[in-house]
Amino acid sequence: MHDYVAIPNNTERRPSRRRPVILMFLAAICAIGIWLGWSYWDLLQHLRQERLRPLTPPVRPPVAPVADDLICRVVNGLEDCYPKVFVPTHEFQPIREGQQVPKGLHIKIDMDTHVKLAKFVDPQEHSNENAVAIAVPERSSLPSPPPPSKPNPGLSTAVRAEFDEHLQSVLTEATRKIASETPKSLLLSLDRLAELVAETEFGETFARRDGFRSMMQLMDSQHSSKVTKLAALVLGNAFQNNPVAKHRALEQGMLDELVNRIQAESAPAVLNRLVYALSTLVRGDPLAIELFTNHAGIHILAQLYDTTPDVSLQRRCATLISDMFNPQMVSAPAQIDDTAGTRHDMHHWCWNMGSSLLAAQQGLGANDVDWKSTLVRGITNVKYMFPKSCSLRCDSSYADMRTPCPFLGLKDVVQAEKSKYAEDPIYSDYLVALKAIEAVV
Repeated sequence: MHDYVAIPNNTERRPSRRRPVILMFLAAICAIGIWLGWSYWDLLQHLRQERLRPLTPPVRPPVAPVADDLICRVVNGLEDCYPKVFVPTHEFQPIREGQQVPKGLHIKIDMDTHVKLAKFVDPQEHSNENAVAIAVPERSSLPSPPPPSKPNPGLSTAVRAEFDEHLQSVLTEATRKIASETPKSLLLSLDRLAELVAETEFGETFARRDGFRSMMQLMDSQHSSKVTKLAALVLGNAFQNNPVAKHRALEQGMLDELVNRIQAESAPAVLNRLVYALSTLVRGDPLAIELFTNHAGIHILAQLYDTTPDVSLQRRCATLISDMFNPQMVSAPAQIDDTAGTRHDMHHWCWNMGSSLLAAQQGLGANDVDWKSTLVRGITNVKYMFPKSCSLRCDSSYADMRTPCPFLGLKDVVQAEKSKYAEDPIYSDYLVALKAIEAVV
């Protein structure tokens, strides 16, 4: 048998130290959960009050393009939009119709396509033989505008009210969408404005109230050719003998606008009015002549003279060239760039006017003294300004011309004309022109 010894159990069970920590951790989690739940419920209440769906991001409205920065035209039923200001690169890009070209760029006209191109100036680049390059001068700003004229006391209150009425009508119509037919009221207002803006005070007011831009908007619209012709007539009459209106027109880029419009137009009747407006803007203004010549205007006008079958349009072009280089009509000499392109253009003009003079003297225009006088003065003035380009000699420099040299026997033609009209005092101006060209032949 075994003897068992009883051992007394004196050990006591100690409480665990981890239990309070776990309880505190669980309590914290519960508190955070309650707080998050309350916050989320409060957010839902707020969203419900604002009538918004939770977790739905805000929708930004689409950004519409700024219409004032674009030129939009309808071509073959499709809208074509491009920047109003030409954006240059280091490669030649075509200048679109109506675009404003920044100063200081290299501009040329491709002689094959007759497209005007521009890019940044590259001093190491040589010019292309098939293009006429024009270096556009950098001009910080136009000269100070001339002072406005004094109000004309002879203009009645009724006439002033009539001018305001027609001007406001045209300004309003220029911003409207094109209707199916041109309103007769627009034609009447344009016709009357063409008379009123010839008054210096009204011409200045017309320029100040953005009348020039409204005329271009009407030309760009799909109105009838009557509207375009009347709008060009209004511009021409407003420019005529009005230094303030001319200055504002140059500030607004009207010179480039008119040249671009002439390039885009094909109807002789409309072109006649556009060239008239251009001539009144350029004539007698050294800065306008400078800008027109240095921006390939002479070249564009020569192309028009060559291609148009309309004799009256040829006369307008030749008259503009003659007046531009008439030293008696310009207060100060224009700063014309002596570039290869300019020399080529004046060379071309001298030949064209000589050919027209020869044709007029031998053909149906033999008795048209006004036309012959314009041509004689034009040749004389071009010869005066560009003696090397207008040599009046049938030498190798004219080898690229397709028509016979018009300068063969030019002196004999001049002497015959002098003898024909010497006895008639009515043609004294023509005789003066003949003596002038005789001195340079």
